[in-house]
Amino acid sequence: MVSFEEIQAAYYMVAATGVLVAAAYYVVNMRATLQTRQAQLFMQIYNRVQEPDFLPSWNEIMQTNFKDYQEFKLKIVNDPSKITSLNKIVAFYEGVGLLVKENLIDIRLVAELMCGVTRKFWEKIEPVIEEYEKEADFRRYTSETKYLYNRLMEYLSTHPELQT
Repeated sequence: MVSFEEIQAAYYMVAATGVLVAAAYYVVNMRATLQTRQAQLFMQIYNRVQEPDFLPSWNEIMQTNFKDYQEFKLKIVNDPSKITSLNKIVAFYEGVGLLVKENLIDIRLVAELMCGVTRKFWEKIEPVIEEYEKEADFRRYTSETKYLYNRLMEYLSTHPELQT
């Protein structure tokens, strides 16, 4: 005959197994939910690039040639339209950089979908931006953009197939 203690032990084991299965299900479900939300967030960000005012701003900056800080200042900083365009683009990359830094979006997503435009933008302004930040007394103007670029380059070093 089965003792009461054995029945009770079996009951506890079944109950513990149920709790363990429920916890595992919850973890798997939450991971899928987080991945879905991360993808949704990234697509909202990516859709910003498709808005009518973003690409013209990006093109305006990318098509403006300057060889040093003085030309950058003359052609972009002193031109109200171009400095507004630059600020739009920097604000966008600052947001993306912060989200990557806080692990709210994966750098892989940026590498897969926005690698070329991110690299081209930073590599164009990087030679002059430090001087601009000093002169404007805005030392963190592009801090998250620089972080984003560095993380992207780090990721690309281990995924050369994504090089653009």
